Amino acid sequence: MADNIAALASQKADADKQVAVLSQALEVTKTDLKASQNRAEVLSDENKLILQEKAVIQGQFKQLQESLSR
Repeated sequence: MADNIAALASQKADADKQVAVLSQALEVTKTDLKASQNRAEVLSDENKLILQEKAVIQGQFKQLQESLSR
């Protein structure tokens, strides 16, 4: 009986260590995810700005083409 208790206590200690390691890994993963989400948001904002600039340049180009064809 005492051997069983010792074995179970050892298994619990191992499980507790594993939980601690996994909890730490989860926190690191959450931090990485948040950083990735922030970077994706920045890239999305940059993309919107580039698309707006592209539209302006296309409009200017079209006006230039029309003025040259007259």
